[in-house]
Amino acid sequence: AEPTQQVQQTDAPEPTAVNPRAIAASHHLLAAALYPETPKRADVFDSEKAEDYLAYSRAIRDGVETYRGSLDGYLRSSLPVLLSDEDGENKVCSPLNVYLALAMLAESTGGETRQQLLDLLGTEDIGTLRTRAKALWNANYQDGQMSKCLLSSSLWLNEAADYVPEAIDTLAEDYYADVFRGDMGSEEYSQTLRDWTNGQTGGQLEQYVSDLGFDWRTVLALVTAVDFHAKWLDEFNAEETVPGTFRAPDGEWDCEFLSEAGLTKPYWWGEHFSAVQKEIEMEYGEGMLWLILPDEGFSPEALADDPELLDFLLCGDHGVR
Repeated sequence: AEPTQQVQQTDAPEPTAVNPRAIAASHHLLAAALYPETPKRADVFDSEKAEDYLAYSRAIRDGVETYRGSLDGYLRSSLPVLLSDEDGENKVCSPLNVYLALAMLAESTGGETRQQLLDLLGTEDIGTLRTRAKALWNANYQDGQMSKCLLSSSLWLNEAADYVPEAIDTLAEDYYADVFRGDMGSEEYSQTLRDWTNGQTGGQLEQYVSDLGFDWRTVLALVTAVDFHAKWLDEFNAEETVPGTFRAPDGEWDCEFLSEAGLTKPYWWGEHFSAVQKEIEMEYGEGMLWLILPDEGFSPEALADDPELLDFLLCGDHGVR
């Protein structure tokens, strides 16, 4: 990455605001994201609070318009890469989190490197990227009784790295990112990373993050996480669970399968795949999960590069927004 004047040595700024889900502020913390207060959906039954909820929902919809369609090029080029490599392992990826990480990287670089990142993200300039990234984060943020969706971002600096306070504050304010600085390779700094990751994911990844740490040669690291949970809008009836055989490339297993009958669901039949929709209950807007099954003879990795699947995922009626 090509350095710019955003990496000059200055005095460390005071933390901007404490992230309520992050670890307690430590001496490693340079700036912390302040998540917005959100009205609750249950409040729509309270006439005094209903207008606040409706106004917030309208603001979210208006924010989506600032980036609608602008991510298509990035998603078409990145999804096949993120889901490729036929190594037999199950893959989970959040292309939106990767987008935010690359946007943060563009904020921290300049010259040809920044332009390459802007081109990849389909953005004309850093100001537009900043606006789109903030709108994208807010449009996906859910923190209510019905659902939770948090796209967490963080930047970790080597204590020998130079920086400008204004750039750090921009990451915290416009990208909702926590920024840290410490001794790369030290157990203390690595433990701060593990604590941050566990704090952002409700402790659901403790086993996975137990070995996370920084190499002493690292200058800068971007770390992101996703915390999401929501209920089915129509829950499965336990009495309708049926036994069946799950077939995989490396074997077969007898399993209990969730099933439902009597409900009409949207179904898509592609040339090499089929997909069925299952609605989920969200605090703001409509939530939907598409379950995609490759046809026999087509692997998920091969399907990730299928133009028809990408068209399906990016369709304005139901796809990635």
